[in-house]
Amino acid sequence: LDFDRDNVEALTYLGLLRVREKRTEEGISLYRRALELDPEYSLAAEGMATGLTDEGTRLKLLGQIDDAMLKYKEAVRVCPEYAPSHYNEGIVLAEQGLVQQALESYAR
Repeated sequence: LDFDRDNVEALTYLGLLRVREKRTEEGISLYRRALELDPEYSLAAEGMATGLTDEGTRLKLLGQIDDAMLKYKEAVRVCPEYAPSHYNEGIVLAEQGLVQQALESYAR
């Protein structure tokens, strides 16, 4: 597939396709490139947060809790409005007994 590597919309929609195909890391890379070109492009930010949250959940299920938390935190940084990132971060914190921090994460 040939496309303009500087076209933010093309990068974003290709990122969406890759994430849906379970090629999450590739999708995240495409979203990352879109955001490098246009840091304000909210569709790319939300897509990247979705991919990062999905990847965090996959890692959590594999028992890789620290790596999962890194994905959730990056998702929160990229798109603070994306509630599932906060929710999943809160679940991990609650499971670690960090109830107050979990509640703060849920409240964001």
